[in-house]
Amino acid sequence: MDQAAWLGLAVGSIIGGAYAWFQLRSLYRTDKSRDKESTPGLSGQMAGAGARLLFLATVLVLLVMVPGEKIDKGWLTGSLAVFYGVPLMWRLKKMFAHKQ
Repeated sequence: MDQAAWLGLAVGSIIGGAYAWFQLRSLYRTDKSRDKESTPGLSGQMAGAGARLLFLATVLVLLVMVPGEKIDKGWLTGSLAVFYGVPLMWRLKKMFAHKQ
């Protein structure tokens, strides 16, 4: 692997890890409020969803603007896909665990 591939992998892991942390934190708060039999406020839900969408838009702009010689976009996209899939897999695991 050359330097562009390592850089793409590292940047994708950092960005994807931050997104996964935001998403998992939001899921934790939702589950915590559901345990207390209260629903999170609409303003709290909108702010969190807006921040995650803004983060996703920033990543997409980064993918378009970064020249391919500096960062390998294949490795960047792959590592982003893995980290963006972590919250989804976490949620699916919890859903199926509750049904059994």
